[in-house]
Order: sequence, then C-alpha cells, then structure tokens
Amino acid sequence: MPELIVKVRTPPLGYREDIWVLCMEIRVRKAKVLDAVQIKLLFEHARRAYAGFGHEDLPGLLAKEPFFVAETGPLLWGAVACTIHRAPWAEAHALALINGWRADSAVRELLPPALDELRGRGLTHVMAICDRRNVTEGDPYWMESFLRLGGFEKREEIWAYVSSAGHIPRPPGDARIRPATVSDLGLLLRLDRATFPPMWAFGKREMLMLLLLSGGQAMLAYRGNEPVGYVIAAVHHSIGEVIRLGVLPERQGLGVGSSLMRAALEFCESNGALSVVLNTQSNNRPAQKLYKSFGFRRYGKPVPVMVLDL
Repeated sequence: MPELIVKVRTPPLGYREDIWVLCMEIRVRKAKVLDAVQIKLLFEHARRAYAGFGHEDLPGLLAKEPFFVAETGPLLWGAVACTIHRAPWAEAHALALINGWRADSAVRELLPPALDELRGRGLTHVMAICDRRNVTEGDPYWMESFLRLGGFEKREEIWAYVSSAGHIPRPPGDARIRPATVSDLGLLLRLDRATFPPMWAFGKREMLMLLLLSGGQAMLAYRGNEPVGYVIAAVHHSIGEVIRLGVLPERQGLGVGSSLMRAALEFCESNGALSVVLNTQSNNRPAQKLYKSFGFRRYGKPVPVMVLDL
C-alpha cells in the first residue's frame, strides 16, 4: 500500500489564525518493527491512549497485523492497530493520539488506511471493546467518542461478575470433566466456534495463548463419549478468573455448564483464589442465569462494545 500524505493547518499556540498559520505535513503509513520504541513512547506519554496489548506483544503486532502510524519528521502524532483473529471480524486493539491533535482530524486521517487494509484482507466487521481500565489518564470516554466519529456504533456491553471463593453454591451438574492439553487445541477450537458467534469466537493464536497461560487450566466436558463444552480458568495474585466457558447449544440445559463451573471454581480455590471474577455479554441471558446460580453478582460499570460494518 502506498504511503498516504496529508497536510494539517495548525495555528501555533498563542497566535491568531488570521495572523499566522503553520502548515504541517503529516504522513500516515504502515508501522514497521523498527518503530517499536517510538510507539512505546507514544503510548506511555499520550493522554489519549488505549492499549489492548502488552509491550511483549508489540513486535508480533507490527510484523503481522494492520498497524498504522501518523508522523511528522521524527514525531509520532498517532497510532492505530487492529488484530485479525476471528474472520470476518477484526478488533481495534490499540489507539493513541498525541496531545493537541483534534479527534475529528485524527479520525479523518488515521483511521481510513487501517480500515482499507481490513477490507483488502476480506474482513467485513471491526469491533472495539472500550475497556476503560486500558485507557490512560484523562477523559475515560474519549475512545468511544473517537470511534463514533469514525462511524462505529455501540452494539452491546460486557458485564463483570465477582464472588468470594469458598462460599459459592454448587448446583448439580451431569458431565464428565477432564483436563485439556495443547494436543486438544483443534477440539477446543471446534467447540468454541460451534458455541460462540463469529464476533466472539477465538482464533488459533488466542486459544493457544490461553492453553499456555501461566497458572491457567483448560477442562473439557463430556456426555458419554461426546465432547460438549469446555472451560478455562486461571489464578493470579489470589484472584481466580473464569476466562472462557462454552457449551454446545444443543447440549445446553443439561447441567454441562454447572459441571464446568464447579470444576473451574474448584481449580481456583485449590490454587489459592480468595475471589473469582468473570464477564459476559449483556444479551447472554443463559450465562447470566448460570453465574447467578453460583452466587456471582455484577460489579463495576459495563464495558461498551463498538462495531463498524466495513
């Protein structure tokens, strides 16, 4: 893709525009692995920054994913990154804007090249999970405003739940549970794709990362010899997390979900968890009913999920 050059007319601070206007040339281009240091500095110092990745993930994102930066000389004005892991869906994974760059100008110049690349790769939708815990100081709602300017709409919300470990009821379940290993990756992916809509289905890389997650455990549920669901749980710093739980739609209502939840909670408790957290979509009523039956309660504010149809 050729580099995109845009010009921004910016009056210097303290000067009237009718007296003197500074014309700056901003270049929007694909990011390179060599940009990693500058990108880290941008995300560390920009007041408007959302990072859904760790610094250790940055080289992989720069090498494989649609990652664009806006620059003038050696200075980065902004960055936007998307990940493609559940076609035809992509996720806006990171966004940062230099202090003082107007959001409407940034949307107009920075977002289109990334969206064009997604279309060129055959993607039809892009989502953004506006988790304010990953937003730097400043206005916690700036990302939602930015995305709305770019045509995104809020489609749903993610709710968080919590319960104290060791004091959770144990509704009965009727499924055989066994630990999963990396050799079960293909089976887990098939169960995941049969359980979740494309918007939420995991890709191979995501699932593999969860299987290799330090402190985590994946478990499979069977009825007879048929695999019918799975759960992934982990414990970090005395906080357990039910990361993922899925049951085949045609096997729901048979106690499989309860069996998986019980196994996940027992894993968390046996590994020192004092509390357990999880989340689900606002429109997933069956999951909410299951979690409440185990004593979970909602906490915090809902996380908006923004979507753009390409």
